Amino acid sequence: NVDYAAVSNSDASDGIVVVAKDSADLGGNLNWRFTTIVPGEEIVWTGKSGSQWANPENWDLGRVPVATDRVRIPAAGPNTPVLNGAAILNRLEVAAGGALALGGNDLTVTNDLVVAGALSASATETVTLLGDASFAGAVVSPARSLLLVAGDRSRVIDFGGADFHGIRVTQGAGTLIVGGGLAADEWRMEIPPGASFDCAFAAGRTVCARRFLVLGDAAATNATLRSTVPDSAWGLQATE
Repeated sequence: NVDYAAVSNSDASDGIVVVAKDSADLGGNLNWRFTTIVPGEEIVWTGKSGSQWANPENWDLGRVPVATDRVRIPAAGPNTPVLNGAAILNRLEVAAGGALALGGNDLTVTNDLVVAGALSASATETVTLLGDASFAGAVVSPARSLLLVAGDRSRVIDFGGADFHGIRVTQGAGTLIVGGGLAADEWRMEIPPGASFDCAFAAGRTVCARRFLVLGDAAATNATLRSTVPDSAWGLQATE
């Protein structure tokens, strides 16, 4: 990675293109690409040079996504993206017909995650959600991965009836609205000391989990599990 550099008379023609972000081209450079990062910019996967996420030639802006980007993976193209390392993104959309493989790497989304296509894990990856998310229409291959709902803000997560391995909720404040049904090996809700947490499950939908755990304060009622619609039922099926 090259950032905030002033470059002159550099010949990189023997290797892959060097992408310099927010840098100055002082002239005489070969096989360099200089680009300016605009926070909140959209970057779209093309896959024209393979499956490697970290290859700048696979992105329409000619660079690899950064933490401020809004990343979009469209319907299936020539290659499916595979993460090469841990990624932090502002927003991520996997469109219907598109796919993302975690490849053993962790993923953090600080704002919105929208998966209408395929999301696949291969090991014990952690997907951390700090904002809203939707898995409506998604096909999730969870392996032994963990979906971590973290942060201290209210949010809506539509699980879309998808399958997960582990779901861990550590949200310390606000309301979590669980839209759609889901299936998981384990649902684990951990409420920090002194916090009070409200979780509303979609009316008429069922949460299926081998283990359903709520870890709160034994001396006080600091966890509320309810339906999104007053006087309407939500379903829970726990098998252990």
